[in-house]
Amino acid sequence: TIESRIKDFESFYEKISRKKYKNPFEENEDFCGIRIILYFQDDIEKVNKIIEENFIIEESENKSTKLEDNEFGYRSNHLIIKVKGSWCVTPNYKGLENIKVELQIRTVLMHTWAAIEHKLGYKSNQELPKNLKRKLYLMSAQLENADMQFQEIKNDAENFQHNTVEESKKEGKFTANKLNIDSFKAL
Repeated sequence: TIESRIKDFESFYEKISRKKYKNPFEENEDFCGIRIILYFQDDIEKVNKIIEENFIIEESENKSTKLEDNEFGYRSNHLIIKVKGSWCVTPNYKGLENIKVELQIRTVLMHTWAAIEHKLGYKSNQELPKNLKRKLYLMSAQLENADMQFQEIKNDAENFQHNTVEESKKEGKFTANKLNIDSFKAL
């Protein structure tokens, strides 16, 4: 899924005040925001590589690396990107060479936690009690584990398909014992 938004004036004005920008039109990096939501963790690296090959990366930060080994919480890859200068000679991109875009890349489960955490606590006037914060971060740990488990299942299914293909080639016939979605893909 790809989501996008243009920062509205009220949000921009609030940010100018909060960050005390001197040159807000130059300092603000998220007039345009794009979020790419993926199913699997290894797809994040694939998308990052495509972005690196096709855009100018001004900043890049993996929020997961800010967490200590014993911490759980917000996970997402954030990039500030610009269109390559060579694109800006075409009519569609003319004048956009200095526009920065905030790009967030995350899994569905990372996104789910971030959206709920945002609704409950981030930029909120109310402070969550400690026991509720603990529950919130426990859910982050569980969703991080689920992300890893889904990735492992995907990898195991791909390995099964690959091994089935290789064994079948070696034997000269289809070797899977059962016909299921993975053996069918191998076939």
